[in-house]
Order: sequence, then C-alpha cells, then structure tokens
Amino acid sequence: MRRQRWLPLPSTSPTRHFRTAPTRFKSITSSLLDPILFFAKATAYSQAQLISRVALLDGPLRDMQLLGFGALIIAGVSQRFVPHVYGLQRPPRDLHRPIFILINGALLLDIASYVALRLTGRSVFIYTLELAYVLMLAWAVLLVKQLGVFSRAAQPDRTLKFVRSAYVWLLAAAAMLPFFLPYGFWTRQGFAHDYMAAYHHAYTVGFVSMMIVGVASRVVPILAGLDASRLSRLAQFAQ
Repeated sequence: MRRQRWLPLPSTSPTRHFRTAPTRFKSITSSLLDPILFFAKATAYSQAQLISRVALLDGPLRDMQLLGFGALIIAGVSQRFVPHVYGLQRPPRDLHRPIFILINGALLLDIASYVALRLTGRSVFIYTLELAYVLMLAWAVLLVKQLGVFSRAAQPDRTLKFVRSAYVWLLAAAAMLPFFLPYGFWTRQGFAHDYMAAYHHAYTVGFVSMMIVGVASRVVPILAGLDASRLSRLAQFAQ
C-alpha cells in the first residue's frame, strides 16, 4: 500500500507565536475568569443582578475562548499546514505579523469597549466596539489572503473543499460583526441575541467544524498509512 508523504516543512516557523500564545491565553481564562464568573453567578442576590453580571462577564469570556484561543490556534496551524499540504500560492508579502497583531488587538479592544460600555453607558464606547468588529473582519480577510486558500492548488485533495468552505464561513461570520450594533439599533434591541447567536453559529459550526473535518480527513489517513486515492471523495458530506 502506497503511503502519502508530507511536503517538507520549514524547521522553524514565524507563526509559532500563534500556537504558544493561545495556550497561555486559555490557561489564564480557565484558571481566573471561569471561577470569577461562577462566583458572580453564585452570589447574585436577585434575578436582575444575575442577568446583569452574566451580561457583563459571559460575553468577554466567550470571546476570549473563541478568538483568544480558537482563532489564534487555527490561524497558526493553518499558516503552517494548509499552503504546504495543498500546494497553494502564497502572497508576495508575509502577513503573519499584521494578522497576529490584529487578532489580539481587535480582541482586546472588543473586551475593553464592551465592559466599559456596560459599566458606564457612554456612547463613545459604541464606536470603539464597532472599530473592534471592523478589525476582526480585516484580520479574517488578511488570513485568507495569507493562506491563498482560494488560489489554484498544486496538490488538490478531497479535503480541500472543507478547508475552503471553512474560510468562506469565517469571512461570512466576520462580515456579520460590523452590522451587529446597527442591527440592534434598527430593531430597537439593547443586545440583539438572535443576531449574535447567528454569528456564533457561523463561526463555530461553519468555520471551526469545517476546519476540524478538513484537517482531520487529511491528517488521519496519512498517519494511518492509507492511500488517499482509494478513499471516498467525501462529496456527500460537502453538500
């Protein structure tokens, strides 16, 4: 049975901080913020105070988990893995540093603006929160450009459609964010839960799940020493 071979990867990668930073980030959020949120819920003396505390803490914690951990680790692994495995065309300029700065900067601005808006109610933080959402769209576009995921693949594979679908969902989810605040204003909602839930589903079920299926379907046969040409095309799952 013919074994698949990995393309040679560089011994060192400038994207290694994408993989180390989220691990530390997740450790901090799990060890510090989760107990704080639990304590805030457990000590609330009324339903109104419980709702207020959850509204203040739950959103930032979730953003730290999805973007501080999820986005950084996927962005790091994608830059290390995707272009080499599929033979994708890389951009003339390496964008890994601007992407790293934008992911972290947008997240920090998002959390600071949201908490400040909840605590003070000052309208200036609406604009800084909107800026954070625009920056999130910016890093998503730059990441797609960095990977060249929609360029012609020198080594096409049955799993590439899942990776491309994942990044379509990422762009769709990121494009939704700048319209979150205007949607809440137009529908006269203080916080548009339905819209935010739609964004979370596009990001987690669309982007994250598709990436898991695509990368796992590519890596597992290689580790098992299977011939990819004899495996199913996974077409039924892509429909």
